[in-house]
Amino acid sequence: MSACSGENKPATSDLKKALTLQLPGHISLDSFSVEASQNLGNKVEPLYAVRFQAAVKAMVDLYKEDRSENGVRFISIVSDKGKKADIFGKITSRLYQGAWQHNFDIDGNPFAGLGAPLTQFSGGRVIILGSDEEKKYYAEIEQKQTEQRKNIANAEKILLGKWRDENSLTTYKSDGTSHTVWDNGQEQIRLWSIQGDLRVETIKKNKPSNGEWKAIEGKIERTAKIVYIDNNRFTINEDGKLWNATRVQ
Repeated sequence: MSACSGENKPATSDLKKALTLQLPGHISLDSFSVEASQNLGNKVEPLYAVRFQAAVKAMVDLYKEDRSENGVRFISIVSDKGKKADIFGKITSRLYQGAWQHNFDIDGNPFAGLGAPLTQFSGGRVIILGSDEEKKYYAEIEQKQTEQRKNIANAEKILLGKWRDENSLTTYKSDGTSHTVWDNGQEQIRLWSIQGDLRVETIKKNKPSNGEWKAIEGKIERTAKIVYIDNNRFTINEDGKLWNATRVQ
């Protein structure tokens, strides 16, 4: 009859290796130490609980999202490459078929605080705050705003011609009149002008579907704010509703 000697417990090197496998791909293990350990089972069925402290390190620069606007995501750096952080937790190890199986319980959520790698910010344009790309973005915005102010100032000339919106076709003429034909057959003739960034129209004649033209008595005005305009499309805001139109060649 023989007896086993020595204590069967997981080696510190094995615990360290197992913890490494739990880390995100952009985080490496820098150091590992066991603070306390206890066998919660027995010699036949050992169940070791270990309290550990470790230091981890960012393998690349890590970021967080700051805000988004116009479909662009702005991110800022949280951790430079090489930044270290301490983590704490418990490991429960059970012996099964001659090998140790480990279960980890890491205190808090330390990896989230370190940030995420740039590769995790996908989908659309991503700009790092403080970068040359951010300066380029705001230069583009300023250029577009300058072009838009110029287009609004010339809206009276740009609007001349035929435009198609969601449910009608409108022809703007140089004599200050416009002719709109709706998809349901209704027609309307108006006087139109541009006042600053407003399109002002006065209804003069109306023709119901399958009806006759009838002059409109009294002054009926419609005012819409020009939100955007170029040679091929424009957007107006009329009583809180946005209308989009494209030029018909």
